[in-house]
Amino acid sequence: MRYVGQSFEIDVAWGGRFESRFHAAHRERYGYSDAQRATEIVSLRVRATGVTDKPRLLRSSSKPRKVAPRHTTDVYLTERAEHVPVYARDDFNAGLKLRGPAIITEYSSTTLIPAGRTVAVDEWLNLVVVQS
Repeated sequence: MRYVGQSFEIDVAWGGRFESRFHAAHRERYGYSDAQRATEIVSLRVRATGVTDKPRLLRSSSKPRKVAPRHTTDVYLTERAEHVPVYARDDFNAGLKLRGPAIITEYSSTTLIPAGRTVAVDEWLNLVVVQS
């Protein structure tokens, strides 16, 4: 809350007599208050909790298969470019393992697997990158 025309707010707990609590908090913080002056609520915060059903996470039951890169591209990982395979994440299934360097593309992100790292696809189709 704040007085109309001010540019700073004071947090006040919601409930009965919240405006009186605002005036008291303003007096404590700034040394004055004016119960006749108009006040305004700038924002309200609500915290709620509830019980929801837990989602069922389905494990992939497919067997690992080899996957070919869609293409290669030149990437500067050091001072000079090297050919790096580019894979489509949609081609991956559980159990797949690839050694870096590699690039994995999907609709919302691109993942670089550096040299010296291996990416494994777990049973929930997460990419797990580890030191080779």
